Amino acid sequence: VRRAWELGHALLRRRIDTPRPLICIDHSLAHPHRSYLLTAAIPGAMTVTEFLEHDWPTQTAGTQQAWLQGHLRRLAAQISQLHNCGFDHRDLKFSNLLVTADPGDPRVWLLDLDGMREWRRLPLARRVQNLARIHLSAQAHQLGSLADRARFLQQYLGPDRARFAAAGDLQCATLRELMPMLLKEA
Repeated sequence: VRRAWELGHALLRRRIDTPRPLICIDHSLAHPHRSYLLTAAIPGAMTVTEFLEHDWPTQTAGTQQAWLQGHLRRLAAQISQLHNCGFDHRDLKFSNLLVTADPGDPRVWLLDLDGMREWRRLPLARRVQNLARIHLSAQAHQLGSLADRARFLQQYLGPDRARFAAAGDLQCATLRELMPMLLKEA
């Protein structure tokens, strides 16, 4: 729990959204094998899984598209920032992401920080695993089109797009192999 507390604050310092850790109790006297972490509440927030099950079907096509585009951009930028800061989230799936139903609020908060690791230099294989995990969640919920996936990857790669497209870079070859898998129709 102490580690999740520290990681939560480390992410917030790097402008990566996660609920603010408020109280950390490593062990209580009454329950020496239990630990607790209390975070700030995020009004109206729910996991992406809950949102897609309950709120998504009630929205108009235009509202769905606006929500999806805003959240895809924000999530791609956040994962890029996470990776560029050397962090890897080993369980990056929809049930570990919080959102609100408001298309005007594109924030995506990361949960389950116990599955995170900090690297001096994040291995490309960990980047690929994180992106593939998000992709599998999107496929499982039939969320997003081929164009949406392409925009997500463009946002994720950001200004590094040209570097990742350069021939002869061993790491870029892996990303080039990843892109067709992520861009194929579900």
